[in-house]
Amino acid sequence: MRRHASTRTAFGALRWSSIALAVWCAAGSALAAPATLAPGVLTVCASAAFPPVLFKSGQALVGSDVAFLRGFAKSHKLELAFREFAFDGLWLRPGRDECDLAAAGLSHLASRESPGVVWSRPYHTVLRTLLIRKDRGATLRTIADFSGRSIGFVTNSTADLDVRARAPAGAVLRDYAEAAPGIAEVRAGTLDAFADGNVTSEDFAARFPELAVIDAHSFDPAEVLAFALRARSGLREALDGYIEANRDAYGK
Repeated sequence: MRRHASTRTAFGALRWSSIALAVWCAAGSALAAPATLAPGVLTVCASAAFPPVLFKSGQALVGSDVAFLRGFAKSHKLELAFREFAFDGLWLRPGRDECDLAAAGLSHLASRESPGVVWSRPYHTVLRTLLIRKDRGATLRTIADFSGRSIGFVTNSTADLDVRARAPAGAVLRDYAEAAPGIAEVRAGTLDAFADGNVTSEDFAARFPELAVIDAHSFDPAEVLAFALRARSGLREALDGYIEANRDAYGK
């Protein structure tokens, strides 16, 4: 009887081990071959609105998001293909089967939840900022100083929401399709400030010494960047794992 029970126990353990191995293999296969719109291709809806996160160099899309996604695609033997769109509403496009993933330094906001779209885990944390000319720094220290002054931002971006919520009465608000034209106006002195995340603001301030970053502040909870995914792509688990392993290298 003891020998029979032992044999039965061993057989049961072996059977459950086999089942567990089969489940693990199935999961591994699913991660290796996600249901992308085009087999073997990760199609990305992208906006070049926010250097250095994502922008154009000649005809090519480049930036921190692009480099990060190239690493993910390579790790899963996927080719990378881009479709370029304006920023406004970019996060809706994966749910319309226009691409597998949307990228442009997107903040994951409750207002951006939409049918057919799931969001990756966060890959970067940002602050909200204003970019001004240094020679205006004596009078422009925070957004409270902008009554009668002009502030630009990308349409329907987090900066748009933040400025509209915090700008004083009398501030003149201007929206842009991309950051670069607005920041060019700040440099020229025809726009008093451009609102953006600290990644973009600090990049422009480093390249143009006449610019300065002010009014840096965090949301509560902190604002995070994530990728909007086509829910049926099956990409989220694989991408979340890649983010977990590589987020500290983002932008470096």
